[in-house]
Amino acid sequence: MAKKRDHRQPRHRQEDRRRLRAPQGRRDLDGPAFPLFEEAVKLGRERGDILFPEDGYVSGQHCQLSAREGQVFLKDMGSSNGTFLRVRENRQVPSGSLMLMGQQLFRVAYK
Repeated sequence: MAKKRDHRQPRHRQEDRRRLRAPQGRRDLDGPAFPLFEEAVKLGRERGDILFPEDGYVSGQHCQLSAREGQVFLKDMGSSNGTFLRVRENRQVPSGSLMLMGQQLFRVAYK
C-alpha cells in the first residue's frame, strides 16, 4: 500500500532548493547548476566538492559557500586571483577593496 504524503509538509527541504548556477550569455540565462546540499561546499580546480579542472584562473582550493540561518556566505580560501560578487545596486566600498570590471582590476583607496 502506498504511503500517503502529508500535504502540510513542504515538498522540498530548504537545502534541496539551494543551487549554484552558472549564467551564460548576456541575459544571464541559466547554464550548468550544482546543488548545494551540504552546509559548506568548497570549490576549486583540484580540491573541493565542485571542481573546475580546465580553468587556469581557479586555484586548487578556491572558495567556500556555506549556509547558515537561511543565508549563504562566501569565503575566499586564499586563492591567487580572488573571489568576487557581482554588484547591481549602490553598495558601500571600503577603502582598500579590489574592484574587477571586465578584465580590469582596481584597488579603491580613499581617506
